[in-house]
Order: sequence, then structure tokens, then C-alpha cells
Amino acid sequence: MDQTDTNSQTGGAADNPSRQGSRINSVRSGRSKAASLREGTSLGSRKSSGHAAPSPKPHNATNGDGRTSVVEHSKPPTPTVPVVDENADETANQEGDGVYVKSETEFILEYIHKLVTLPGLEDEMWTEDVHAQVRDYLYDPDNRIMCFYIDRVLGLCVEFGVPTNAFTHLVYFIKNTAVRVANKEQFIHDVQYGNFGGKHFSSLLRLMSGLYAPLFFGNKMWPDSIKNDFASQLHRFLATLTDIRWRMEGVTKLYIPKEGLDIPAEQAAKDKELVQRLESSMVHWCRQLKEVSSSQDASIVDENSGPLEEIEFWKARTQDLLNISRQLDQDSVNHITHILQIAKSSYLPQFLKLAEQLQTNTKKADNNLTFLMALKDPCHELADAKPHEMPRLLPKIVSLIRVIWVNSEFYNKPDILTGLFRKLSNEVIRRCTAAIDLDKIFDGYIVSSQKTLNECIECCQQWQEIYNNV
Repeated sequence: MDQTDTNSQTGGAADNPSRQGSRINSVRSGRSKAASLREGTSLGSRKSSGHAAPSPKPHNATNGDGRTSVVEHSKPPTPTVPVVDENADETANQEGDGVYVKSETEFILEYIHKLVTLPGLEDEMWTEDVHAQVRDYLYDPDNRIMCFYIDRVLGLCVEFGVPTNAFTHLVYFIKNTAVRVANKEQFIHDVQYGNFGGKHFSSLLRLMSGLYAPLFFGNKMWPDSIKNDFASQLHRFLATLTDIRWRMEGVTKLYIPKEGLDIPAEQAAKDKELVQRLESSMVHWCRQLKEVSSSQDASIVDENSGPLEEIEFWKARTQDLLNISRQLDQDSVNHITHILQIAKSSYLPQFLKLAEQLQTNTKKADNNLTFLMALKDPCHELADAKPHEMPRLLPKIVSLIRVIWVNSEFYNKPDILTGLFRKLSNEVIRRCTAAIDLDKIFDGYIVSSQKTLNECIECCQQWQEIYNNV
């Protein structure tokens, strides 16, 4: 470029101030756009958890007329998408970035889902109506009780109280106070929960004896008249409940009151009301011991049972009597007996007599079981044998019965020995009856049916001969 061109450009710029201002504005505008672009990119990088691409820098270019302007080659910045850390806490406040945030109520609902364990409960039974009822329970302080159970028609049901419908399993929630539950921590602190299984008596007995009875008996604020009457009724209820709960399983369980166990016997004997309550419990014990003693000949009454049923009867009876003997040897029973002995109770002699009789019956049952166990294996073979196989098994069993008759303290009377042979006859009859197939007879299988009938007749005749030869 020569001197003339340079001067002309300089002079043109100086002579035309509007053109010079335009060029300055253009440069400023370009710098402003570049600054805005850098700022926007920087903001986007701060929002994003990844690395943002570097902002394109503007560069100067010379036009054909020698003027300098800012040229931008970058595209408009695209909106940045926030990158969410998968390990981030779900409770973080990220609603502005489009991330779902769980509420405290939803955390409680998930916790209740884990606590409600009912047989047959499916995930689809947790409908929106059920969730709405749970929210009502959490939000309404007046709703203190919430129960879950499954109905065959309605599915999962929720009630704010004890259900009046029949149910086999129940899960309950009880607020300690009338409060509105706002979060999971408060739910754990202010709400108790539990369940009743299929064994309602067992659940009720465990709840009463383990939770409520100690609270009632330990209350020192009640007047003596009210406390004595209430304690007496509660002891009677627990004694009956204990008896029913264990009798359903064929076990005799004594209700042992927890009241007065921490008091010396001499001091407790001076409390007349306490002595009367302990006497009521001892009367219930005497009734239970009498029932156990009267059932010792139950095996003789059952005319249709076999020798294996006789063995099982004495096995169960021995276990029951041994269990009662262990209960009578407990320190708590001895302490109550000592209290009533000091108080000179009129019920104590009868109880001691029944307890001594129980020890005798326990030894007798154990002796009977020891001898009858010798018949177990041969009688099992007899129970699996066919009619034509039984005559060769019966002599061995008869010989063992004779050994029992000679050595046992119980099976040494004619009527009792006859009862044992009657049970053996019942087993022979049952095996012959099982071998006869009436359908085959009426379907025309004459030869095989006639053969089976002849074998049964011959078996019974041989059994009669074996018995007469004894």
C-alpha cells in the first residue's frame, strides 16, 4: 500500500466522523456479543455437572475497504441438559432440574408396605384408595388405630378401628397420642404396630401376659378396693385363656400368677386379698390336675383304635404329665405354695394330694410307654401287611403282649389286657377291610375277589386260634 492510499484511508476516516462512530459501535457490539456468549457458556457449565466446551473466541477481520470488524463463526449456544448423579440422594432439592422428589408421606407409605405382611397379599392390592386411607390416618390426629386385613372379595382392607368382620390375620398400627404424623422418624417414635396370626388365642395370651398384665399389677395409683377386684378378675381371665390356648394343642398348662413373686412369703401371707387371689389360682390348678387324672383310662374307652394308637396315646400322656411335673417344680409354684402354707389355706392339702397323685401317674405312664414301645415295630409291620401275611406276624406280637402282662404294673389286670387284645383285633379287621374292594366285586372280578375274601376269612380264623392258644 502506497502513501496515497494510506493517507486517503486515514483522511477519509477523519473527514467522516459518522463512519468512524459506526466502526466503533460495530467493534463494541462484537465485543458485547462475545462477552455475552462467554457468560452464557460459563453459566451453562456451572449448571452442568460435566465439562462444558470452550467458548469460541471472535477474531478481527479486515473488510475490503480496510475497516476492522468482529466476525463470529460460532453457532448459537444450545441449552445445556443437567447431568444427574445416579448416586445422589433422592431427597435432594432438585425439582428445578426436572428430577422427581419423594415426599415424607411416600417414605412412610413405603415403610408401611414393608411392615404389612399378610398371607396372600399382592402388590396390586395396594390401590390408590388404600393409600388415601393411610394418608387420612397419618394426617388426622383423631385416627388413633389403623388395621389391615384381607377379605376374600374386597382384597386388602383398611379400617380405623378393630374390624368387625371375620379375619384370619391382622396387622394393626396404634398412635401413642393423637398427633399428625409428618415424617418417618415421627412415625417410628409415635406409632406402635403388631400383628395377630391365625392362632388368635396365642396372640391374645402373649399380649395380655407380656404387656398389659404387668402394667395393671404394677399400678400403685388405684384404690385397694378397685385394684383387688380388678386383679381377681384378671387372674381368672388369664387362667381360663391359658388353659384354652394350650388345650387346643393337647397340652396342660398351669397359669402361674406373677403377682406376689417379688414379696417374701411371710409378708405376702399377711395380705388377705393377695392370699385369696392365689387360692383362686390354686383351685384352677386342682381342677386341671383332676381332669388329667380322670383321662388316664381314655385309651380303654376308644373301642376302634389299634395298638399303634395305644402307643401314641401313652406317649402323649407321658409327655403331658412330665410337662406338668416340671411346672410344679418351678420356683414360682413353690413360692405360692409356701405363701398359702404360711397363711394356712384350706385348699393346700387337696392340691398337695393331687400333685402327689400326679407323680404316681407320671411314673405309671412312663412305665407303660416303655413296655408298649416293644410293640411298635411289629405293629407297624402288621399295619402294612396283607391278609395272608398277618398270621405269621401275630404270634410274635402275642408273645410280646404276654411279656408286658407279666412285667408291667398297669397291664396286669384281665380287663386291661383284654382291651389291648381288642385293639390288636381291630387292626386285623382294618387290614382285612382295606383288602376287600367292593368296586372290583361289583365290576365282575369274581376270581380275584373270591381269593381275597378267602384269605381274609382264613386270617381271622387263624387269629382266633392263636388267641385261644395263649
